[in-house]
Amino acid sequence: MTEPQGTGIGGNTKKTIRTPLPINNFTFNTYASCGLSTQFPIMSAGQLTIPVASDDPSCPFNFLDADGRTTFNISEFSFIGTFTSGATAPSVDDQIAVFATTDIVNFTSQEFGWALTLNNNILWGYVQNGTGLPGGVTYFNGVVIQNPSDGLEHLFTARVISTNGTNTFFWYVDNILINSFNVTLVPNYVNLPYHFVVTTHRTTGGWNSDAFQIVIKKFDFVYNI
Repeated sequence: MTEPQGTGIGGNTKKTIRTPLPINNFTFNTYASCGLSTQFPIMSAGQLTIPVASDDPSCPFNFLDADGRTTFNISEFSFIGTFTSGATAPSVDDQIAVFATTDIVNFTSQEFGWALTLNNNILWGYVQNGTGLPGGVTYFNGVVIQNPSDGLEHLFTARVISTNGTNTFFWYVDNILINSFNVTLVPNYVNLPYHFVVTTHRTTGGWNSDAFQIVIKKFDFVYNI
């Protein structure tokens, strides 16, 4: 299956994407996983900012999350934002991520979006399919979007087309198709009830994450098309 669009820079596919809405048009639940955390997601001045938690012995494991309260049955989502990062973490599980998911309790169900791994500063497009059980993920795959992440503000878009169990995922930066892949997964990923989630993960101590963060100014989604 191919994306039915024209040709953009460098022969990549270029897609016309509507301009996202201000992020403060949407409502999020925000929290830190460590009860002693002194850092939290911040919605201020028309943007959502989530730092990567500092190296704090009282909170060596700390996820800072903003979870969308409302679900949307979508095929695509976009955001204007900036990943500020580096390659200082020891683990691939130290990350910044922006994604759509059907499960904001265990995070082990249907999910697709963007993840920046802080051990190597690579931005990935990824897809997850879970069992719905705690810790149970039956499928996970990622493709490189930026290596290294450039740390600049962009329009990021993730899209899925599904037909009879075959799901084709596309990742765009500034309307230019960067990468895609096909996979057979059930259920189809189009039109599922997704929450929009923005998160940073510190899973290890002993490394510097000063100034590492995700900032999102605008967000939008597209219903099943």
